[in-house]
Amino acid sequence: MVTDTNVPPLPPHITLKQARHFMGALAKGDPERGSVIVDTARSLMGSILPSKE
Repeated sequence: MVTDTNVPPLPPHITLKQARHFMGALAKGDPERGSVIVDTARSLMGSILPSKE
């Protein structure tokens, strides 16, 4: 398995409360927060949208 260190493992379904806590933790000082947010959003969108294959 290949993983991206900037994409934290998330369960398939998260609650709004969990998402708020996740974003709050990033905002408190993760030095890589910008790339973590972008990579997490990309991963999330990839699981929602159909692939272009």
